[in-house]
Amino acid sequence: HILMLILAWNDTLWHTAIAGSIVSVISFIVFVIYLYKSIYLLTQNRWGATIGAIVAAINPNLLYLQTTPMTEPLLLATFGLSTYYLIRFMQTEAIVDLFLAGIWVALATLTRYDGWFLYGCMLGVLTLRALIHRGWKKAEGVFILFLTIGGFGIFLWLLWNLSIFHDALYFIYGPYSAHAQQAVLKSVGQLPTEGSWYNAATYFAWS
Repeated sequence: HILMLILAWNDTLWHTAIAGSIVSVISFIVFVIYLYKSIYLLTQNRWGATIGAIVAAINPNLLYLQTTPMTEPLLLATFGLSTYYLIRFMQTEAIVDLFLAGIWVALATLTRYDGWFLYGCMLGVLTLRALIHRGWKKAEGVFILFLTIGGFGIFLWLLWNLSIFHDALYFIYGPYSAHAQQAVLKSVGQLPTEGSWYNAATYFAWS
């Protein structure tokens, strides 16, 4: 929203809808580039990396999303960048790579809630790998550093909710939350997945 705010001030960009697309287009390009770089880091195969990047670049869903003023493309960009530096850290053990992975995943957590899940996965993977290969002390250091840097975006979001709405968890229980939306569906008898893992799994699979 902050990135688009800069562009939306321009009447021409606003009225032509270009303001809503510029951030998404750039994010899409960044994602494809860093997908290529990540695949190359893992395989050392330029053809494999090129094919992987092309598959992402011609995906109809992604091509559509990168024309819209939605947050998914920016999440993909931060996802691609954080994953790339995560892979680099695992190969180089350079603290700067861990720091950069943390910065980008923190930005991912400020972009969409999907970034919170990414942060949790990365924190777990980094800690477990350090524990297996480098022992408890190294794992403790990696855990604390990444917990602090990567989790800073979540901390800011909780602080913002606390400052504005006087409830750090307002985004979970507020009137625009998924919880509130589900309550409306439940009140009119349109929540068949409630209390049923089977129904929930079935609906998820069909979706």
